[in-house]
Amino acid sequence: MGRPPSPASRGCRRRAAGAAWPALFMAACLALTSCATAGGVRIRSVKIAGTTHLLLSDVAAYYGLTCAVTDTHFTLSGRGVSLRFSPDSRDAVVKGVKVSLSEAATTWNDKPVISEVDFRRLLDPILRSKALPRRTVTTIVLDPGHGGKDQGAAGGKSVEKDLTLAVAGRLAAALRQSGYTVHLTRTTDAYLSLDERVALARKHKPDLFISLHANAADADEVRGIETFLLTPEGTTSTYSDDTKDGASVGNAFDKENARLAYELQRGLVRSTRQADRGIKHAEFRVLRDAPCPAALVEMGFISNAADEKKMRSASHQKRIAQGLWRGIRALDRAVQPP
Repeated sequence: MGRPPSPASRGCRRRAAGAAWPALFMAACLALTSCATAGGVRIRSVKIAGTTHLLLSDVAAYYGLTCAVTDTHFTLSGRGVSLRFSPDSRDAVVKGVKVSLSEAATTWNDKPVISEVDFRRLLDPILRSKALPRRTVTTIVLDPGHGGKDQGAAGGKSVEKDLTLAVAGRLAAALRQSGYTVHLTRTTDAYLSLDERVALARKHKPDLFISLHANAADADEVRGIETFLLTPEGTTSTYSDDTKDGASVGNAFDKENARLAYELQRGLVRSTRQADRGIKHAEFRVLRDAPCPAALVEMGFISNAADEKKMRSASHQKRIAQGLWRGIRALDRAVQPP
């Protein structure tokens, strides 16, 4: 998605009680801490609790979208694109896929804002292929989680290590048919330490690394698919309140990680029609030390009887592999050199 001309008005429209709130056109940088320029559009910023946030009205202008505000949502829309944020929440929906932000969307002087980190390292890479570094994707490492003495999570009739290996085999075959070179960290029921998995990834010098897992929860009604990418420096993981100090090896690929996670999640949800639990941030070792863009996919909840039944079936495994294949192909197209 290239940058279209910005709309004349750069305020967010307020929608409440059936009445429209006139669009605001604010003087550039007035009372704000700084201004940033993105693609010729000035995006104004403000510091909130030490974190740089961007005015959502300016972000909307950058993409040529309209910005609307209600008591429950901030929405950017137009040109077939929709982004929805919830006030004081890290939950968002970007082009139909649920996304966990690094920082909650919030307001400053009644104006909606989002963090600069989320804009630069998550949203912009998803929305614009031009925001991504160029690379040729030829070699892919697939990492079937667990194995051997480490069975992973257990369901009523299966264990995680078997499901991940089965799907990895199907996905590898599909990718090879498409011309990719594919390596698996394991091809049998063998135990591998995290150090060994990372070492194998480095050995093969891949362009993408994808780790496959089956999820589990104490509450057996929880189900669906989620995809994890590495937590950016200076932010918190989705399920943690601890701020990440310092960058990991894998943070060199933050933008590609975001687009890869998005495309994998989108492909999986469309192919399997399973519940979309979104893309999220985590500090998994295989993501921290990945030598290339990487994601960790949770294919479903083995602790949920319905999800487990699906993951055990050959037809559903094919749909999972197909969704992942589609996601990888979409990422490949997005980063191809001109």
